[in-house]
Amino acid sequence: MNLPRLAFYKAWLVAVATLSICLTNTALAKIVQKDHIEVELIADHLVLTPGQEFNLGLRLSAEDGWHTYWKNPGDAGLATDISFVLPSAFEVGGIQWPYPHRFKLGDLVNYGYEGEVVLPIPAKVITDQYGAFTILADASWLVCKDICIPGNASLSISLKIGEGAIQSGWFGVIAGEFDKVPSQSTSQKFVSQIDSGGRWALMLGNHSGISRAEFFPEEADLINAGVPQALTVSPDGAVLSGILSDFYEGKKLFSGTLVVDGNDLALAKAYDISLQPVVVDHLAFPDSLPANNSVELGLLAVVLMGFLGGIILNAMPCVFPILALKVTSMMSSHSEVTGRRQLDSLLFAVGVFVAFWVLGAALIILQTLGHQVGWGFQLQSPTFVFILAILFFVISLNMAGLFEIGMRLQSIGSGYRKSNTAVSSFLSGVLAVVVATPCTAPFMGAAMGFSLTQSTWVSALVFTSLAAGMAFPYVLITSTPQIARLFPKPGAWMLSFKHVLSVPLFLTVLWLVWVFGKQTNVDAVLGLLISLASLGFALWFFGKIQLSLHKNSRGWQFLVVVFVLVCLSSAVFTYGTTQKDSTAVEDEEFSLWNKWSVEGEREALRSGKPVFIDFTAAWCITCQVNERVVLGRDIVEQTFLQHEVVLLKADWTSRDPVIAKELQRYGRTGIPLYVFYPAGVTTPVILTEILSVKEVMELFDQ
Repeated sequence: MNLPRLAFYKAWLVAVATLSICLTNTALAKIVQKDHIEVELIADHLVLTPGQEFNLGLRLSAEDGWHTYWKNPGDAGLATDISFVLPSAFEVGGIQWPYPHRFKLGDLVNYGYEGEVVLPIPAKVITDQYGAFTILADASWLVCKDICIPGNASLSISLKIGEGAIQSGWFGVIAGEFDKVPSQSTSQKFVSQIDSGGRWALMLGNHSGISRAEFFPEEADLINAGVPQALTVSPDGAVLSGILSDFYEGKKLFSGTLVVDGNDLALAKAYDISLQPVVVDHLAFPDSLPANNSVELGLLAVVLMGFLGGIILNAMPCVFPILALKVTSMMSSHSEVTGRRQLDSLLFAVGVFVAFWVLGAALIILQTLGHQVGWGFQLQSPTFVFILAILFFVISLNMAGLFEIGMRLQSIGSGYRKSNTAVSSFLSGVLAVVVATPCTAPFMGAAMGFSLTQSTWVSALVFTSLAAGMAFPYVLITSTPQIARLFPKPGAWMLSFKHVLSVPLFLTVLWLVWVFGKQTNVDAVLGLLISLASLGFALWFFGKIQLSLHKNSRGWQFLVVVFVLVCLSSAVFTYGTTQKDSTAVEDEEFSLWNKWSVEGEREALRSGKPVFIDFTAAWCITCQVNERVVLGRDIVEQTFLQHEVVLLKADWTSRDPVIAKELQRYGRTGIPLYVFYPAGVTTPVILTEILSVKEVMELFDQ
């Protein structure tokens, strides 16, 4: 056989072998057709050599308008996944994710790939043996357009190991996708910053040619994807900025993919970054940063809202007991001169202002020191509730006629009586604010939420407007003779009226005991009840002494008895621990409501169902009224069940910095707060503080 013919046969055999390999590979690497997508496992080589590194690829080809998801799918979705069953000849790595694109559907922002994408997967031959091998894999994905369809498939591909490597037709495609995989760059120096206003910025360096930049976070709860990112280019450098997620935690790294493009860049470049953000008071590029306020409130509007909220606060259930005291005082002063009545109301107003200023200053200072507290924070302390229960019990017994305050000293002269009335008016104003803290009136929540994000003087101005609103009705009544004349003249009937008004005060004591029990345990409640019983006996004894004709020695006897009883009460209270009993069975074990948590809320929103969140506390009377009169109604509960609403209850009875932070996210510092997320929507509906059945039902009519 001559040499030319031998060369021809050799070439023919190589061609046939190559063709057979291609046909074999094509036959085994089958394309899987699923709903609106086809899926295939591919490789950049047909024949491999021992020890060679190569790349597999998961090809996802969705129909026009349909997309699959990146490793962080965004607000909703599911990342593509693949697992392998490998012969001993190979080892593979994980998916190398090309940078994604941003998709917006309604209020949801997702990250993924539209149309066709190949997800590269690095692999390596780890055997010296020649032969044919089959790689098996199970892939899962979610493909979405107007609807989402999950899918999965079993895939396979056959590869050969031989003397010479042969590339496949997918070599260039997989290499192109690898170019889109972010790289760790040592030449680029990026800096991440966040500020106290919830904004973030990435300093990109001096790249005047950058025309586009976008950051894709690797994890959820890092940035607010719904707010467009802003790129600012100046001679000092380029800055990409945006808004942090409402769930962002201060120590979380800024990790993800940064994509930049521009006139001086041939192709878009993607960088894999992981930066520890630098916390600053205010970012250096304020004009380029989006605002973190969904609603911009003017200062004048906030002050007016605070004033109206203060007026309405007088009609809230929390203030009813103090209203009883104030009404009694105003009736008693009916016969006095107008100037005396006006001074009485002005001193009451001073007490209101001082109490609001002190509470506001304490709130601002604690928040400045990093404590997550809000309006009514003092009632989260069992010790404070204990003292308040004792105080109201004393006032209740006085209103019921068991004893009289200042009876012995009234004989000294009218000068003391005037002084005593002035002090009483001032303290009534202070007490009115203290007992008003469990309530948040309409307009008040938004005003306080805004004020605590502003400067100190703005916060002080808002608290002053709240105090002015609360004191306004009393000053108006005493300053207007026409209104003052409407009150009946004092008489013997007032003694019975005073006794009747002791009833709401006794009910307040029972409520405080209940709150104390929610915060602590049975032993502590027993200590409080013994303290109340001991104090009641001491005050009864004091009342008897006041009516007795022999007062000289019994006064000292009373002091000794009170001292002994107070010591016994304190000892009992100290013995009863104030820690909540962790073994106690929750009242809501069989309720429709679930305990709120950040993760629970996140999962509920991702479920696509409507979500209703109730921020409540045992010490919030308005909350308790709303829950029993509105949320506990059968028609409301049936509506929740019918629409498969996920019900979450955030109980703020005891101090909880996570709930306090969540309230601030909604622009509030106090409760009640009711938040509703319609199905598939991430923009919440904030309901009014005083709920109605109609308002709740209308949520499902929209």
